[in-house]
Amino acid sequence: STVLKTMECFKEIGSVNNCPKSGRPAINEEKQLDVLQTFIEGPNSTINRAAQTHDIAPKSVWRILKKNK
Repeated sequence: STVLKTMECFKEIGSVNNCPKSGRPAINEEKQLDVLQTFIEGPNSTINRAAQTHDIAPKSVWRILKKNK
């Protein structure tokens, strides 16, 4: 299955480097900035509250905060 997908991608694009990835797309830069702004404006905010506000998983909020220490 993986080999067939790779071959199809190569036929269409001419390369296997730019094949579309499977899975959920990464959180975009704008959403990350929105999450960070939440904690700048309210440093006592919780990860769960920020996750609900921005409609993303608490683990994603945690990763954004960890990445932007």
